[in-house]
Amino acid sequence: MATEIIQAQFTSSGAPATGLSPTLDGWEVGGAKVLDAVGMTETGGGTYYYTWTSYDVTKRYAFIADGTATLGATERYVFGTNAEVYNAITALNTYDPPTRTEATSDKDAIVADIATMQGNVTSILEDTGTTLPATLSTIAGYLDTEIAAILTDTGTTLPAQIAALNNITVANILAGTVDGSETVLSVLRYALSVLAGLTTGGGTTTRTFKDAGGTKARVTATLDNNGNRTAITLDGT
Repeated sequence: MATEIIQAQFTSSGAPATGLSPTLDGWEVGGAKVLDAVGMTETGGGTYYYTWTSYDVTKRYAFIADGTATLGATERYVFGTNAEVYNAITALNTYDPPTRTEATSDKDAIVADIATMQGNVTSILEDTGTTLPATLSTIAGYLDTEIAAILTDTGTTLPAQIAALNNITVANILAGTVDGSETVLSVLRYALSVLAGLTTGGGTTTRTFKDAGGTKARVTATLDNNGNRTAITLDGT
């Protein structure tokens, strides 16, 4: 058995309650009552204690301290357990320390891990001392080349292209190809002849659409009996 000091603090309307004659009851959890209304001694500041000389550290207990009817119902009783102490002692009693063999094995594993870490550190130092600087130098050279090319483009190529765009004429636009070798000008001429030009061959299997002057056949269409085009001759000159 061991000696344990059990304490309880009482308040009255929130202030420390002094001059009380509290009693203490205790039970073994799942067992019998071990303390029956034993008196507690005041220490001051509303704190009271009881020295229990039959305390068993291997058992769990629950305690109720009664401050007597002098206190209100919400402040009369103080509850407590030895759960934290019991759990700590139980953990210590069930602790299985490593054997000499296990400890030696763990030590060897730690030494091996440290050796691996030292190798990694050496590799890192080597990389940061040689590999990375060389890589960074390569990247810097690439960036210098690319930046120089960009500066060349923005300083000469792009201005020349912009200047060329500024010099585009209507003739340049009309000479642009639209479909195969057909230019913008030839397509406009075909459209004008079909939409607004004179025609010949109405009611026959050959329909001709002429230019604005009515002299040149721009579009000559061969039709079947249903009026479907079966052949087209174009002249966009």
